[in-house]
Amino acid sequence: PISVAFGCANREATVRIRNVGKGVPLEHLPHLEEPGFHLPFEEGGYYPEGTGYGLTVASNFVKANDGRLKCDSDGRSFFKCTIWLKTA
Repeated sequence: PISVAFGCANREATVRIRNVGKGVPLEHLPHLEEPGFHLPFEEGGYYPEGTGYGLTVASNFVKANDGRLKCDSDGRSFFKCTIWLKTA
């Protein structure tokens, strides 16, 4: 299941997207924002669907607006992406 949470504090808007199920292997976390990066195929797990540019575009948008983006996983059971953007 995927959950999305929104918040606002200290002049920052926050978006947290969390997927509970299969985590992202820790060795792949540093590469998630690379253009065209796909997780390798794994039986019962990852499939190279999409273009591999989703997090690249999101990261570029966030950085262009002086924000931050952080992806996290325990490597087994969840993946989380958090975005912080400054408010006016």
